[in-house]
Amino acid sequence: MNTKHFKMIRQHLLIALFLLILGIFDGSFSYVFQKYFYTNTMSLICRIMLMGLVLTIFFIPNERYIVLIAAIVGLIYDSFFTGILGIHAFLLGLLAYVLRYFADDIPHTPLFIGLVYVLSLAFVETGVYYINAFIGMTRVDFTDFVATTLGPTIALNVVLFIILYFPLSRLLLKLKTE
Repeated sequence: MNTKHFKMIRQHLLIALFLLILGIFDGSFSYVFQKYFYTNTMSLICRIMLMGLVLTIFFIPNERYIVLIAAIVGLIYDSFFTGILGIHAFLLGLLAYVLRYFADDIPHTPLFIGLVYVLSLAFVETGVYYINAFIGMTRVDFTDFVATTLGPTIALNVVLFIILYFPLSRLLLKLKTE
């Protein structure tokens, strides 16, 4: 096996590991702050792994297998957090495909990447809501979902984006140069 091929495989595995670790942070962060995140009036869902996926697409644009990596990480995420296999695998794979297509046309600044992250977050959360509603796992109407889950989730994740953008982007740039 030549060195270039080995480096590419290593990069694929490191990106998958990076996203899986961020998924573990999602669960850990939610567990530690569950008293504040899940109340009778709202639910805040931590999506640091989604942030990592969006940042990976922007900072490592030559990653050819990001759609496959996103789908596999989504499947693992489903197995740990939702219990319904395929929801995040489908949504994250689709999101990675669309973002990869448009990423070159979007300015690579924190503001625009943050806006893409918010739109991605809204897409994934709304997709999860509609899939759960379709299979009968939720009976909350869409207006209540927006008020009690989507809005607070976006607010939490915008704060997390502001805090984590520079450390994660530097980590990805370092991964890209290796």
